[in-house]
Amino acid sequence: MGVPGLWKELAEVGLDCTLSELVLRHWNNPELSHEYFRLGIDASLWLYQVQKAQGGKNPGLRTLFFRLARILHLPIRPIFVFDGTGRPSWKRDARVYKGVHLIQEHFCGMLNAFGMPYWVASGEAEAELAQMNHSGMIDAVLTDDVDALMLGAQVVVRSRAWQEDRDTDEPVMATVYDRRQGAWRVDSNGMILAAMLSGGDYDTRGMAQCGIKTALSLSQCGYGSELLAYFREAYSATDNPTQVSSKFEAFLTTWRHKVCAELCQNRSEILPRKSPKLAESISTCFLIEPIQRQILFNYAWPKTSCTKFENKEKLQSMLSQSPNIQLHSVVSFAQIHFQWAPSTVLKRLSRLIFPGIFMQELYQAAQKPCTKTPETQDSPMSHISKIFAEFQAHSPRKTHASLRILQIHSSRTNKCEKEVRVSYDCTSYSKLLPETEEKINRQRAWIPVSLLLSSGDAERKMYRAFLSQQQRKYCASPTKNIRSADQTAITSYFTTTKSALLPPKRLEFHVQCSKDSATCSPAQYTRQNEFESPCLPDNLHHESQINQNAKTDLGSSTGDARPTTVIGKNADQRMNLRRNKTIFRHLFFLMTERTYLQRQQSKILRNMRKYAHQLAQIIVLSC
Repeated sequence: MGVPGLWKELAEVGLDCTLSELVLRHWNNPELSHEYFRLGIDASLWLYQVQKAQGGKNPGLRTLFFRLARILHLPIRPIFVFDGTGRPSWKRDARVYKGVHLIQEHFCGMLNAFGMPYWVASGEAEAELAQMNHSGMIDAVLTDDVDALMLGAQVVVRSRAWQEDRDTDEPVMATVYDRRQGAWRVDSNGMILAAMLSGGDYDTRGMAQCGIKTALSLSQCGYGSELLAYFREAYSATDNPTQVSSKFEAFLTTWRHKVCAELCQNRSEILPRKSPKLAESISTCFLIEPIQRQILFNYAWPKTSCTKFENKEKLQSMLSQSPNIQLHSVVSFAQIHFQWAPSTVLKRLSRLIFPGIFMQELYQAAQKPCTKTPETQDSPMSHISKIFAEFQAHSPRKTHASLRILQIHSSRTNKCEKEVRVSYDCTSYSKLLPETEEKINRQRAWIPVSLLLSSGDAERKMYRAFLSQQQRKYCASPTKNIRSADQTAITSYFTTTKSALLPPKRLEFHVQCSKDSATCSPAQYTRQNEFESPCLPDNLHHESQINQNAKTDLGSSTGDARPTTVIGKNADQRMNLRRNKTIFRHLFFLMTERTYLQRQQSKILRNMRKYAHQLAQIIVLSC
């Protein structure tokens, strides 16, 4: 939605991350003192996206239910904004339906059950969210409509995929467009000019032979900012744009002349190519008709209601409250609209809702009171008191009464965030569910380590004990990653040889034959070195032993000994076969030795990372 191709052109300034990574980075910011992430969500766009959902009873509501459950796991204070009746009548060459969506009423009931606020805009939802983000009421806008950036939003989060109905820990992938960071080629006014030239929601055709690249190049030259500045000066938010303004028409004539000169000559060398036909089209057709001025007016002065004083106070009070889920209402809503049986309700809610409620309680317990005082020159003692107050060394925080972390099981690194898997007591949650034969009193969840450490002193002690236990367990089994057969062979190889890194030397084979026999048999053979390797066959001996055995055998024969040479074709084949087997055993043990060294190297790297992380945790805990 919005301007076709604009998302692709803005890909260079977008930052790919997960929604949890974005939110937890804001939560762990020491300057913000564990503040919730205020996220404005385009609810009308969500209602449009779930129209093609399939599966079960009311698939659209089911999809929205699972999305809300995912948001409940994060420190987010969301506000859902719906389209109002004051939005434009035409969009995408079709008349806009200004009534209420089919499932909007049920969705609002679901939001009330989850304790999440919603707001009905006077115009379009993306314009309302952009104004709220521009004024600082929310931290980011979650939408797929690029018009939010055109209308003044500073931070836009574009979610790419939601894993709605899956028992998985896969995060929600998103792309963040932050106008406060990065090298943006155009501003919001330049994007509006690009929408007028290449086509947008209100005018899909645009100007003939003008693509998104040419339109953005003209905006990069500064023509968009110049046009919008004079247009807002000539037409206020209460004026009628269909009436002709002499002041704006005089400016527009000069502006068209400069744009046409740039298209014909490309003096700035920003345009991809010269476009004389487009220059002729702009000089004769751009902003001539009243409908074109009305479209530009819709971009320049979108209808919003959040700037009014009474509405602003109401929105601020909504955003100051954390999600307060009503479990009774959620159960009744699921049973009525999804027709879930009591056992299904217990299974779904214990997997999706219980961890979210537990996480919200942890976030509320970890939140620090933030009181702003006028900036004055602090004395040394007051400065020391502030430092101790930040570390909370004089007054340990009391944990919430319902926080009952029973055990820490394991740890992992999820997208550069250290997490631990804990068991918690959910008996108080299960009492609110319908009675079933199965009872769930204990549940597991992955929580960030930073959240665990900021919850209270008891959780810090539990995490210290977990780290000590993991270190003892790791030291007790240093070779658990190596197979037993490989370990036996490697141990034998290193204990029976003097040098494990010597390459296999040249083998000399001796063949003896008796005087009476017509054929020869290969004799014992050896590797000429100072030690006996276990990778050779059992009949391997030193050269001195072979000579002694040869003298004994030849002394018992009736004739003279023949020279130690290979006689006969069969003897050659047997000797070659035995030699190939020996070489194969050498290669096998060398490959095993190489694998062992690679494993040892990777183990050393893992230990370095692990001990570095533990050292950082110890430093944080000691402070």
